Amino acid sequence: MTEAEELQTLVKSFFENYLDYQEESDSGRVFNPIHISCTRVAMIEPFAALLNRMRELSR
Repeated sequence: MTEAEELQTLVKSFFENYLDYQEESDSGRVFNPIHISCTRVAMIEPFAALLNRMRELSR
């Protein structure tokens, strides 16, 4: 496996197994237990766009 292929596999796993992972509480509420956040207001939108593009490219 090349480094590029390994990176693609790792990024895919990052989203599927961590950021997009969902659980259901005892009351039936579905939630994502793992979050990455940004405290710089000016960076929130570009950061979200970056993560979304990474998610798209990893599929």
